[in-house]
Parts: sequence; C-alpha cells; structure tokens
Amino acid sequence: MNFLKLYIGDYERDTGHLTLTQHGALFGLLRTYYAKEGPLPNDLPTLYRIARAFDSAEQKAVRSVVQEFFREGQDGMLHNKRADEQIADDQRRIEVAKENGRRGGRPRSSRPMNNPVGIEFD
Repeated sequence: MNFLKLYIGDYERDTGHLTLTQHGALFGLLRTYYAKEGPLPNDLPTLYRIARAFDSAEQKAVRSVVQEFFREGQDGMLHNKRADEQIADDQRRIEVAKENGRRGGRPRSSRPMNNPVGIEFD
C-alpha cells in the first residue's frame, strides 16, 4: 500500500501511555506492515531492523509494543488486528476501483449534471 490511514483519536486512545521510543517502534513496525500488506516475521532481530532499533533501550521498546499490539497467528507471523482489518477494507475498495476502471470508469450518477450536488431550488 502506498498510504496509511491514521485515525488520530483512535491512535491517541490506544497509545497515549507509550513513550516516545515506543511510539517510534510501533510506527516503524506498522509502516512496514502496511507496505507489505500483511503480517511481520516473528523474529526479534528482524523486527529490530524494521523498527531501526539499534541500542538496548530501543530494542526493549520494540519488544514492549510487539507484546502489546501484535499477536502470533496460526501462520507463525505477527498480526495486528486493526491493520489487518484496514488492509482488507482497502483491498476491497481497490478492487472495486479496478473493476470500475475496466468498465470505463466510475458508474454515472443519477443526479442531473446541472445540479451535481442534488440541491433542490425553488
């Protein structure tokens, strides 16, 4: 994916207790998660590289956010529920857009062209 939807209120509610280092670790992991459109490897050295965690405090932050925000799936990979849901929604939206493109574009609106927002005037 070339984008990441960030709902500020939800993020603040769920992460307000994190340190600055933990925020950086979480955001680094989530950026990769969204870029790959899927789970992360369940391998700490790889996660450290993804999050750019070079010293022991940064690596501790990675372990902390992984424990709190990721769960090991049946595939052995680390999953984030919110990211999985968002990726699935975005993939559905992208497929609809692709199908509309194959059909010549977005379906035409039933609103008259001289009144594009559908406001009634007397």
